[in-house]
Amino acid sequence: MKRVDLKKKKKSIQVIWIITLCLCLMNACSDGDENSPGEKKEVPRPHPYQYDVRVGGICYTLVPKARVAKVSPGDVYYAGNIIIPSTIEHEGTVYQVEEISDSAFCGCRNLTAIVIPNSVKQIGLWTFKDCSGLKDVSLPEGLENIPVRMFAGCTALESIVIPEGPKKMGEMAFFSCTSLKSVTLPNSIEEMEWRTFEGCTNLEYVKLSESLRYINMECFSHCSNLCTIDIPNSVTSIGNNAFAFCTSLVQLPLHDYMTGISPRAFYNCTSLTSITIPSSIQDIGELAFGGCSGLTTVNWSAIKINPGTFADCTSLSEFVIPEGVKEIRSDAFARCKNLALVKIPSSVGTISYRAFSGCENLKDVYYDREKLPDYCPDNIFENAYINYATLHVPATAIEEFRATAPWSEFGNIVPID
Repeated sequence: MKRVDLKKKKKSIQVIWIITLCLCLMNACSDGDENSPGEKKEVPRPHPYQYDVRVGGICYTLVPKARVAKVSPGDVYYAGNIIIPSTIEHEGTVYQVEEISDSAFCGCRNLTAIVIPNSVKQIGLWTFKDCSGLKDVSLPEGLENIPVRMFAGCTALESIVIPEGPKKMGEMAFFSCTSLKSVTLPNSIEEMEWRTFEGCTNLEYVKLSESLRYINMECFSHCSNLCTIDIPNSVTSIGNNAFAFCTSLVQLPLHDYMTGISPRAFYNCTSLTSITIPSSIQDIGELAFGGCSGLTTVNWSAIKINPGTFADCTSLSEFVIPEGVKEIRSDAFARCKNLALVKIPSSVGTISYRAFSGCENLKDVYYDREKLPDYCPDNIFENAYINYATLHVPATAIEEFRATAPWSEFGNIVPID
């Protein structure tokens, strides 16, 4: 009897456990968690925003004297498809909808589409941040700016049309929009703040504004699918890390109106194979092309090669430094493991620390200079095994080079033919 009672007791516990589990699941479904996929209903905000009136499911704050209404975050996370009207009526007064307040739709993960009327001229910060279900957006004409983090974290947004009007795109406006594939910016855009499209890992094509003057730092960094970009003649410089880790970038259309490339601008763009840097660009920042492991051809002219400019460009087999370059700075060609031939012009008077360190396959170095460089530490060829390489210098300078480290460490020193 005790054995039978034990079995019954065990079975009763199982039934109770199953009933409890079902009740928990039903309760979770009825709670309307905004994180749940497929949910299309509004969810209360844990920290409601103040508002004056709710019309057609949208919360507004009112400016009675101006008869203006502003869309407010209110007390709910909006969901589904929303069409904002150009006017609303409250207590017999018609209000023009002219503004969307800061964070109005921030975190509305079940918002799928929104239409904003042309009456709206100003949109606040973080407006659609983390609206991870948002797929379709219709922006108004005449919008003043694209604000800070406007669409940051909108991971379902695949495309967007920005009408003419905005002059500025705020920082991180499209940060981590991982489904965004192509962007055409209107010619009204004059300024893009930093990290505008950073982390848009599916972005393949960008058409920039013809009025844009500067590509700001980290604007397109980590856009790993970006293949090509049209840089208009209005752009004069490219900021730090602007295209860093754009590992699919294959074309780099630099033009004669550009004057500078900032540090790490194209760092680790591993699909770049050839670059032509116009003579107008005399300043190339540190590590500008560092880690571009697919780079085989470089055509350029400048007055100096900055630290790490071509470090870790492991596909470079030869490099002809143009006449006029005066300085090769530290780590400029560090760890270019397949670099076999380097030609250094007579204009180079300074070669800094570890300039060619780790160039382990270096075979021939041509230095067309009739005297030793003004500055050259002993470790410029560190771990380059130059005892197996040949140094080519003018016949009149051979003895001087043979007597001075690190040049004396070359296996052969011969006159330039």
